[in-house]
Amino acid sequence: MRPPGNAEVFEHQLATLWFDEEGILHSVTKPVRGSIETMRELFALTHKIADNQKVCLLSDVTSAQPLDKQTRDYIGLEGPKYYKAVALFSHSVLGKFVINILMALQKPPIPAKMFNDEDEAKKWLKHYMDKVDTPSQTFGAA
Repeated sequence: MRPPGNAEVFEHQLATLWFDEEGILHSVTKPVRGSIETMRELFALTHKIADNQKVCLLSDVTSAQPLDKQTRDYIGLEGPKYYKAVALFSHSVLGKFVINILMALQKPPIPAKMFNDEDEAKKWLKHYMDKVDTPSQTFGAA
């Protein structure tokens, strides 16, 4: 997954980010192990570039490194403040397997799903683009 030539690209230690023409935030992870601190910085960048709005995230996690439980728990608590829904895909069979196991063991607090194909993932995310969150809304796994 690569940004189109006209997209404004944002670099972070953990990922390269950009918005597509439909308003979906794209992320390509870098082969760096994340921590609570680096995730906090990534969330702050997301918040800033999204103009303080929740967004739908499409993330290529092929290069993602495993996260410790504390960092995964932090993402579970903080992620819903920044994302409406998250679609993940990986070109690694092992990566897909690990992420599917983790999502089965710890249900994401927002709609989240692993895909084999970027186009399928974008199609799924479009269902959440105009979704308005309410304070009492509770999400389950996709």
